[in-house]
This record gives sequence, C-alpha cells and structure tokens, in this order.
Amino acid sequence: MKQYELFYIVATVYTDVEIAAIQAEIVKLLESLGATILRHENLGKIRLAYPIKKETQAVMGSLT
Repeated sequence: MKQYELFYIVATVYTDVEIAAIQAEIVKLLESLGATILRHENLGKIRLAYPIKKETQAVMGSLT
C-alpha cells in the first residue's frame, strides 16, 4: 500500500480547542475516504515565509 504525507496549516485566530476540533475533522474526513492514519503530529505555531490573507503565523500539522 502506498503511503502519503499531508501537511496542513490552520490560522492562529482559532483557540486551541477549535484547532483540535479542526484537526479531528480532517482525520475524520480522511478516514471516511478509506485512509488509515499512521501518525498525527501537531508541529506547533510557525512563522510563514510570506503572509497568507494577512496572516504571518499559523499552526502546522502533519498526517502520515
């Protein structure tokens, strides 16, 4: 079976509880499509190389 890695970013305007809910929703969506999540990491707050919609920081996550 092929293994894929997904990185995602979430704006820092959300609280920690909301970010956890967003991460759970991403996992739920992928599992409903038949994916098996081997590893889920929260990489924490990062500084973006360039602004996205005027945001310069984001919370980054990784799924394998």
